[in-house]
Amino acid sequence: MHTVRVKEEEIMRENHVKIITNATSYFMHQYTKHYLHVKKPADRLPPPPEDKEYLLYIHVPFCTMFCPYCSFNKFNYTKEAATHYFKHLREEILHVKALGYRFNYLVIGGGTPLIDEEELIQTIELVKKLFDIKHVSCESDPNHIQPKTVLRLDGLVDRLSVGVQTFDDTLLKKLGRYEKFGSGEEVYRKIASMLGILPITSVDLIFNFPNQTRENLLYDIETLTKLSPEQSSFYPLMTSSMVKSSVTKTLGKFSLTNEYEFFNIIKESLQESYPSRHGWSFSKEKEAIFDEYVIDNEEYVGVGSGSFSFYQQHPLP
Repeated sequence: MHTVRVKEEEIMRENHVKIITNATSYFMHQYTKHYLHVKKPADRLPPPPEDKEYLLYIHVPFCTMFCPYCSFNKFNYTKEAATHYFKHLREEILHVKALGYRFNYLVIGGGTPLIDEEELIQTIELVKKLFDIKHVSCESDPNHIQPKTVLRLDGLVDRLSVGVQTFDDTLLKKLGRYEKFGSGEEVYRKIASMLGILPITSVDLIFNFPNQTRENLLYDIETLTKLSPEQSSFYPLMTSSMVKSSVTKTLGKFSLTNEYEFFNIIKESLQESYPSRHGWSFSKEKEAIFDEYVIDNEEYVGVGSGSFSFYQQHPLP
């Protein structure tokens, strides 16, 4: 009887995640579909100073499922929408080039950047042709890291950041990721099969989920250490007003109570194998670390739906 009740609760949770995903996709499409029509930023982006180099951020807003805690700009993936989007994205990149901007770093986030492999590769190749790019960092989910795909990125991407979030199956089921990406053990095997192909693989994890225990956290840390990628990031669960309701319904009530304690556990557990350089980032080689959010460039330019730029306003000539 207990087994039947547990199974029914699991089915209800899965159905709830599907309802949230479908509803979010519908409303995002209705209220923000015009964002996919990328316009030239002539009125927003002034010409740069001649000697300035920036980081270029590209946003790919497509996903096949929406995680309940994610408040990033995103849309439900279709091949037609992605083809249309990437075409205009590349036009925007050409326009930024025409304004005189120079870039030495490229960061690609989402969404799920590798959701359309061909379009993404074509876009990276364009950026590297137009600019003197020294380092490319790209995000991925566990379903797009097959060795044959990663081999195609060799020479194009220096750092692939894989969003694992947790290896704990109970949490993965609550997040709706178990059905989509597989168990923690399956995700582990996927990453293990592609390690060493690219210069840097980073495994990204989240801590302080509602009802996450110290034992759950230690399991993630031990699994990461055993897997032994070049880098890792541990981000605390961050919620916004947009997703607070879905987090509560799917995962439970969110609290900051354990965040400080859990982060200290992470730092202490990883201090020998993965010393921390800054923020949430950990690396085997401390001085070689790269991170999407803590970067050498103080100013950056964003292109694509949901991206934003941060730069000093320079006087027009």
